[in-house]
Amino acid sequence: MKDCLVRLFIASVFLSIAGLPISAQRDSFQTLSCIMHVHSRYSGMKNGKSLYDIVNEARAKGINVVITSDKDLLRWEYGFWPLSNLVKATYSFPSVLSIGPGKYLDDINKLEKRFPDMTVIPGVESAPFYYWKGNPLSGNLEMHGWHKHMLITGLENPGDYENLPVVSNTGAGAFNGFKLWPLLLFITAFFVRRKKTAAALTVASVILMFNYYPFRDFEFNNYSGDQGEKPYQKLIDYVNSKGGLIFWAHPEAVNAETPRKFGRVTVSTPRYAKSILDTFNYTGFAIFSEGSRETGNPGGYWDQALMQYCAGTRERPVWAVGELDYGENSLGMDQVQNILTARDGSRAAVLEALKKGNFYVSQQDKWGLRLDEYYVTSGKHTALCGQEIGREGTVFIHMNISATDAGAHGIKVSVIRNGKVDRVLEAATPVELVYEDSAPAAEKVYYRIFAESGFQALATNPVFAR
Repeated sequence: MKDCLVRLFIASVFLSIAGLPISAQRDSFQTLSCIMHVHSRYSGMKNGKSLYDIVNEARAKGINVVITSDKDLLRWEYGFWPLSNLVKATYSFPSVLSIGPGKYLDDINKLEKRFPDMTVIPGVESAPFYYWKGNPLSGNLEMHGWHKHMLITGLENPGDYENLPVVSNTGAGAFNGFKLWPLLLFITAFFVRRKKTAAALTVASVILMFNYYPFRDFEFNNYSGDQGEKPYQKLIDYVNSKGGLIFWAHPEAVNAETPRKFGRVTVSTPRYAKSILDTFNYTGFAIFSEGSRETGNPGGYWDQALMQYCAGTRERPVWAVGELDYGENSLGMDQVQNILTARDGSRAAVLEALKKGNFYVSQQDKWGLRLDEYYVTSGKHTALCGQEIGREGTVFIHMNISATDAGAHGIKVSVIRNGKVDRVLEAATPVELVYEDSAPAAEKVYYRIFAESGFQALATNPVFAR
């Protein structure tokens, strides 16, 4: 069983065990391997695996937690003004919203009963917004932003999914009684003496009523042009209001950065690494496998967001997670894992560990890097990944790193302090390393570790020192 970073989950627990040795603190928690961003047949894939087969395979590979991320909605629409909601072309595939969130949640709940030693948590992958440019009649229709995705988990109520504020979701939006105005035409028809005029008013009323159905107002639609980060921030705020967790998915994925032609439609989505800096109060972003070069590299957007948190201009820290996009790319099920330290294996404990940064992320191939020990000390204070420590003089980072195949592999360990590589340690696994920082700091600082050996890599979430 892989050891990992220990996280004290509430202040009362911290106060009760803070005086214990670090090993005693760790032994009071569980180490869990968790995979995220997993697609099943619910994502509209003809050859997709069933949820049962996915969980069964994960269990065979020694994975403890599976967080599903099936597509919330796979529907694209283009309507013609002025009846854009009635005269339109629609292209859709099965998804969680079309099949039914209630059925989706029931299927996942049944899996936990069939696999009592596994934790299966529902979630979705969401494309909150896309917009059209051009005109199909002119042959220059372009769809922008469809591949800009977010991962959502921690929502247990079917209604929370049905009301997700994403484009083309008819369940979202607020009821607008003013959109019932065509009823006035229908009523007026009763007082018009000319039969043809009355009939025309009646037909117009019926057509317009169908066009405005379901009589809801959407803050953004697919004809409103580029809205920047506003649709994504709206989704972030919604998920937070429901008590869920939300992460930016594959911020550096090429996707359709170079516009691609599908029939008469051109599809384009630039990489969106800077969204990590331009949005707020989300839980984290995916550093592996498509977020480590520009977003998670030293001084990148992740470090800039963490510096904002230290300076007090960002309310929440940002955590790095690992995602697979399993079912849509070639990564094996165990190649990207989140190694959690949780109070137990329940859904609530897993979500709490993710919410509080109580984990590190591992990317591996035939073997991987493992943190057997990791903690930060200063004076009498001890902190673990995701925590904040009171600084008393020198700060020490203690780490034991080994390889999952028990082999001797050369590794490079970068200690990143406030967005800059403060020291690079080179060694061979297994190894015990200690980093010391005696530089004075008047403000809050943070430390994080990035270790690599070829394709194999691990990234810790930050420890803060005040």
